[in-house]
Amino acid sequence: MTVPIPTQAEWTWRRWVAVLVMLFAAQVGLIYLLSASPATPRSIAHEPVVKVLVDRHANERLLDSLAASDPALFAIGSSRGFSGAWIGFTPSTPRTPEWSEPDRYLGLDTNALGNAFRQFVQEDSAKPRVRPEKPAPALVAPQTPSATFAGESSLAVTGELARRTLSAPLKLPAWPHTELLAPTAVQVLVNADGMVLSARLLQSSGLNIADRLALELSRNAQFQPAADRRLASGDLLFNWKTVVPATNSAVAPKK
Repeated sequence: MTVPIPTQAEWTWRRWVAVLVMLFAAQVGLIYLLSASPATPRSIAHEPVVKVLVDRHANERLLDSLAASDPALFAIGSSRGFSGAWIGFTPSTPRTPEWSEPDRYLGLDTNALGNAFRQFVQEDSAKPRVRPEKPAPALVAPQTPSATFAGESSLAVTGELARRTLSAPLKLPAWPHTELLAPTAVQVLVNADGMVLSARLLQSSGLNIADRLALELSRNAQFQPAADRRLASGDLLFNWKTVVPATNSAVAPKK
């Protein structure tokens, strides 16, 4: 005989809904029991009450003051931001105590007053007095020399003509003048026979008549003939002698 195996009955949807409702109610009850705290009585009669009476404009000004107009106020350090505490910090400089010693005056010895002056007078009076044995020399005014050369007027030959001499010496006069005259320089070109081919004034003496005489004497000068039959050039320097003029008349040479 075969006995049938009993099969487990399946839950219906009503049973599932009932179980879920029971679990939800249990959770809500546990939450209420755990979160509830004993109420403590407090006195309402002694609680202070603060009432602020502001108008609409005051509220707007308060909101404007709290508004941050700078978008980087809290991103970059500034005196108005969170880092203003250390940006505006001024380190204090330590001050060392200053102390100076009070003035201490030395005592005055009244018995020694005037000792230095008395010693100087005694030493100075003991020295022998030096008196001049001879009278002082008389003052003599210096005498200015006259503007006159020592000696006579002279001629100097330079250059290639220095090796050749003049056939006849030139007669040079002395000039009446209040100042010294500079030498007259004349450049000449001489041929092989000793004749002057050209004469040119290089330097003036400051006196026109002396320069003209120097040119005339240079053109008429005669040198010794050259053995190599070549032209020669050189400079004739006329060193003039000056004498003090006797009158203010026209300047004339003194021979």
